[in-house]
Amino acid sequence: MTTFADDPAKIARDEADLAERKRRLGLEKTDEPTVIDLDETGEIKDSDELAVPEKEPWPHEILADFYGEDWEVRKPTEQALAGFALAAGKYVPQKLQNDLVGLFIRNHMSEASHEHMYERLMNPDDPDFTPQTLGEMMREIALLGRDELKAEDRKSVES
Repeated sequence: MTTFADDPAKIARDEADLAERKRRLGLEKTDEPTVIDLDETGEIKDSDELAVPEKEPWPHEILADFYGEDWEVRKPTEQALAGFALAAGKYVPQKLQNDLVGLFIRNHMSEASHEHMYERLMNPDDPDFTPQTLGEMMREIALLGRDELKAEDRKSVES
């Protein structure tokens, strides 16, 4: 019978590799450090005296109440919309189409919304959030930019 001795160096490398993969996929959450305020005497302030820092507002658009949540998105530029439209062409290979769609999503969502979108897609207990839902979300993001372009076109025609 053969016995296998655990190689501590190999285990450490495997754990580091796994942690890096989780980090890249957004599966590993890092908790914010807890801030404890002390008063003049060195005692911990009461919890109602602790100031909780507010999250900075997202400087772009909010896709409000989309499948029950608000999503932090960016309005696409004209060149992003053109690239997105060209990526959907029938002469673009499927793998490249998938990569370009993923790039469009990543570039037009906040990191938190992007991670949350993947969490919902991979959640087996969330049957409402499907690949079709993702398509609807992308369409809504694209419409943000298209509506602005139409308004600019109308202004230039009127001038």
